Amino acid sequence: GLVVSLGIAVQAIGTIVGGVMADRFGHKRTLMIFDIISFPPAMLIFAFAQNVWWFVAGTIVANLCMVGFPSWHCIFIEGTPKEKRANVYAVLQMVFNGASLFLPIAGLFIDGFGLVKGCRAMYLVAFVSMIAALFYRGRNLKETEEGEKSVRNKSPYKFSDEVEKFKKAALSIKDRYELFWFSIVQILVAFALVMWNTYTPVYLIDKNGIGLTESEIWIFPFIFSLVMISIIVIFIPKIKESDFKNSCPRKTFFS
Repeated sequence: GLVVSLGIAVQAIGTIVGGVMADRFGHKRTLMIFDIISFPPAMLIFAFAQNVWWFVAGTIVANLCMVGFPSWHCIFIEGTPKEKRANVYAVLQMVFNGASLFLPIAGLFIDGFGLVKGCRAMYLVAFVSMIAALFYRGRNLKETEEGEKSVRNKSPYKFSDEVEKFKKAALSIKDRYELFWFSIVQILVAFALVMWNTYTPVYLIDKNGIGLTESEIWIFPFIFSLVMISIIVIFIPKIKESDFKNSCPRKTFFS
């Protein structure tokens, strides 16, 4: 719990810093730099971890990726035509959830090599795959027009100016009723997901809980991904853009 809390703190600070850096250095450059210095090194740290302090270091390094998170959103929004954003976002969600469909392979790793060696092997596989993905992204991802414009028009850095920008953004959220409550719901959902993702594996393998073995806990996230992909494929296309405002609160409450 403490290690996860540390990661969340790094995420919060990184996101704030990322907004500033995206405007000053461009979206692509900020995204690439912090993806490179976060994901691959973190996988190596986890792969060769010897004690809890290695995991503390790996958690800090891994969550530095959040510095590039605002840039990723800017590239997605600015680089995707408005009429295609919903479909593109649905495909991205399918990709994210589709990764969990490989969890049976992870179960085989754990079953064959044991928990420690199996996890080390998977972290090394993740390191190699991330290097390949970042190489491909670096060659093919293009900076957006807005990103280029923000770099050309950047003014000398002043901390007070950045504080004022965040203040205006916060006031803007406060003054917009729907956006304010949407933000509150998102915070509550994020809190629930953090608690779920942190303690569910413990509950699944605890003898006083479900009592699964380490190689069997892949079953629940695997089923979750199947359900999510089914929802994206079957139901999301039926929601019209004009109905997003009404359907979003209902679906969030139901879930």
